[in-house]
Amino acid sequence: MLDGFPPEGSDAARYFHPGGVYHKICGEGRLCLLAPQECCYENATLIQFTEQELMLKASQKGQHYTGMPHTTKRWRMIAGNMMLRMIAGQVRGE
Repeated sequence: MLDGFPPEGSDAARYFHPGGVYHKICGEGRLCLLAPQECCYENATLIQFTEQELMLKASQKGQHYTGMPHTTKRWRMIAGNMMLRMIAGQVRGE
């Protein structure tokens, strides 16, 4: 946000104001908070990497990944982590 975080206790703060240690590390530039728009989840590269990650996680547990709706919290959480990895250059899209 251009003007920093909203005041503690405000209605807006309850949605994205980090508290405690998260506030400190955010101020130090060590925490990245994302609020992706809905269209971000429709990116073909993101979908591919997210599905690959979920397959890998299932395989590591000795399970078979059969897919899940892209609207589930689990899928969105993995996709959000993948977005961060893409931003950080840890994975590269075609």
